[in-house]
Amino acid sequence: MIDSQIETYGFTPRYVHKGDLMGRSNTLVTGADFYWIDQDLKTYSGLLSSSTTLTGLADISRDSYGLYVNDDFSVLENLILTFGQGTKRRTMTFTRGI
Repeated sequence: MIDSQIETYGFTPRYVHKGDLMGRSNTLVTGADFYWIDQDLKTYSGLLSSSTTLTGLADISRDSYGLYVNDDFSVLENLILTFGQGTKRRTMTFTRGI
């Protein structure tokens, strides 16, 4: 049997600029994503019996951040050219007990 508790926190600010560029409609979006995730994991033996024994403990932490930019440029009235770029970094920490 597994008992797990997960806490997730996030912060995702972004900036949107709508305007004209060379007389055409243009929308620029830039932003960042930040996430912090902590998971406590407990495993037990004795699934089919009335008593269970704690057999493992683990703490897993995952932190990530990302940056991105996206631009929509109206080349013609019914043709939009989209550019975009993003990057993401992630770290994980695993602590084992018992």
